[in-house]
Amino acid sequence: MNPNANPILALARDDDWNDPWGTAMSWAYGVAECLYDADPNMVPPELEYHPGMGGPEVPYREHDPGMAMSYRGEDVSWETNQVWGWLHGEHYQQPIYWDDPTFEGRVQELVRTANMWHRFLDWCRATGKDY
Repeated sequence: MNPNANPILALARDDDWNDPWGTAMSWAYGVAECLYDADPNMVPPELEYHPGMGGPEVPYREHDPGMAMSYRGEDVSWETNQVWGWLHGEHYQQPIYWDDPTFEGRVQELVRTANMWHRFLDWCRATGKDY
């Protein structure tokens, strides 16, 4: 049984913690990208996240006429793929997010997760583990 109810934090716990600053930045950035994609106003301003000119880098839907809908994320970080996959349904089979009644709850969980990463990054700065 997973002791952490938040699956994103459970995945992060199993990450490489020899570099706490880099690991935390990767996960915080992945969470911010996915939150911005869902609603730009949901990203906590403390993260100081600003997407690139092309918008947030998240997996995207690809649809060829006559073919099944597929998702592409090979140019997106592993952390962002994991967060986006959890937010939009583990196998992306859930309804489009605006038709999914549980989506808002997952967004709120990501906001709490983003605030936790912000506090952890502050701790890294205070202890000299940033760069």
